[in-house]
Amino acid sequence: MTEAIILALTTRADLFLSDDRKALTVARAAGLRASGLVGALLLAKQRSVIKAVCPLLEVLEREGGLCLSDEVKNEARRLAGE
Repeated sequence: MTEAIILALTTRADLFLSDDRKALTVARAAGLRASGLVGALLLAKQRSVIKAVCPLLEVLEREGGLCLSDEVKNEARRLAGE
């Protein structure tokens, strides 16, 4: 965790990506813009890089081992407007 945050600070990363809550908290406290996977997908949709978030989350759950609570999935769906 620490090495990744140091690297992000050193390289002046646009976005620190992690699904580790503690790492996100530390990164934000260090002044980094930080997000998890769902947030990154929402940003990609907002920037028209992808058309939809939920189908990608479903594939990641089914084939990639991603585990999301119903609460997180529902919030992602709401924020994505899907």
